[in-house]
Order: sequence, then structure tokens, then C-alpha cells
Amino acid sequence: MLSTWKFVKRRLGHDKWLIANMLAGVLAATTLVATTPIFLRSVDQLGVRLAIEDLGSRNTTITAFASRVSLASGEMGEIERELDTSIDLHLAEVYGGRERFLTSYDLAAGIPNKPDDVHAEDIVARFRNLTNITQHVPLVAGTMSGSDVQASEFVIEVEAVTSATIAAYFNFRVGDILKVHSGTDVIQVHVTGLYDGNVGITPLVSLANIFLEPPLPAVDVDPNTGEPVLVDEIPPIPLFVTEPSLLQLASILRSGSLFDSIWFIQIDSEPLKKWTRDKAVHRIV
Repeated sequence: MLSTWKFVKRRLGHDKWLIANMLAGVLAATTLVATTPIFLRSVDQLGVRLAIEDLGSRNTTITAFASRVSLASGEMGEIERELDTSIDLHLAEVYGGRERFLTSYDLAAGIPNKPDDVHAEDIVARFRNLTNITQHVPLVAGTMSGSDVQASEFVIEVEAVTSATIAAYFNFRVGDILKVHSGTDVIQVHVTGLYDGNVGITPLVSLANIFLEPPLPAVDVDPNTGEPVLVDEIPPIPLFVTEPSLLQLASILRSGSLFDSIWFIQIDSEPLKKWTRDKAVHRIV
């Protein structure tokens, strides 16, 4: 299963513009405290300059990435404050707001009606959150999840929305309950709504599409048996919960309540076009 950072590295390896634009976003946050796990990768200075020139015309989102951030310790609040400071110093004139994506690591999951070609041990889920998700991704069934997490001695209950495509692949629907396992704890996830991340997603969070809609595995034919076989990994089930729910779950999850995070930072292209190339490089790099 691809981790968030492995996916980012794969995407960076195939898209020079994403390389430069992500670098620009990460470098905009270089004033973050030293303990913040922000990943920096060096690329040719020309690539950064080209990306800055390109931002004003065809891409108005830059990104910053942090790995293994603890939600239980309050570390996220510190990062957000440092990011605010960095944006004020470097991007205040062109800043148009931001959204934050969070994802847990793999958790074993049980579903009501498993597809025949999927092994139970391969099914995993990831708890996720995208700030203001309903403003960026349309719900096509049900309603947005609530924020209450019910915990008893035997079970934990939470509500979530997920991809309509993923739900169809795994044969579940609105109203079904998925069972997510974290150590000895069982988290019952009530599916309250389905979204379509392939239609109507806003430009600001378009780079999050891979996390909203994990790609389905390709199917090939076994030359020996003639039977269909999966040639890619089984996608994780993305369970989007509200931020209050995620904060409550963070103290329960056995993964140490560590999450990967990506910030999608909106850049106003009109004032950016007024910047000289050297000014942009100085501000962002």
C-alpha cells in the first residue's frame, strides 16, 4: 500500500511542474520550527523560477507537506501558527486562504459484503479530514457526517463520508457500518454520505483528488487460467470525518495518533503577476 509520502514522491517523479510547485509551497514554510517534519528536496533553481512564472498563468495553488504529525500533543496547532507567520512574511500580498488535508496510516477494515476477488486481509481504511470538504467536493448521496464519537467499554462509533466509487467497488452504501481495527479496539464507522471527487472538485484542492479517489486496481487476465486477476494494489477506503471527530480518534488509534498533512495554499494570481521574477524567487525561496 502506498504511504502518503511514497505517493508524493511518485507524483513528483512524473510531473516537473508539480515538483517545482510543491517545492515552492514547501519552501514558503521554511520558517517552521526545526522539529516540524517538513520535507525539503532540492531541485534546479531554474525549475523554481519556471514554476513561479507559471503560477501566475495556470496554477494558483502551492502546497506544503508534513509527515507524522501528532494530533494528540497539540503539535498541529504549533505548525499552523508557524505557517501563519511564514505566510505573513513571504506571501501576504498574494495569499488567498488555505485548506488542510490529514490522513492516518493503514488500519485493518471489515466491510459488510466483501467482493469475491478481494482478500479480507488486504482491506484497509484510513481516517482522513479535509477542512471545509463540502465546499470543495460534492456529496452525491446521504449527508455530511456528524462530529460525535461514542466510546464505550466494547466499541467506538463514529460517522464518516467516503467516495461513491470506492463504496461501489467494495459493495457498501450509505447506512452501512464498517469495522475498523486499531489494536484491540474496534471502531464502528457509520457511512452517512458519499461524495464524487472526480466531478465538481474545486481547483484549490484538486491535487487532493488521489486521496479522495484512490485509484481502483487494474484487472488483467491470467494467461494460464483465463481468470481475471488484479494487477495493482487494493485501494484504501478513505473515511473522511470531521476535525472534532479526528481529534477524538487520535487518542484512540494505536498508530500513535500520527498523521500526514498537506496544506493547499491559494495564491491570488493577479497580484502575483505584478511581482518580478527576482522578487518572487526571493519571497518564496
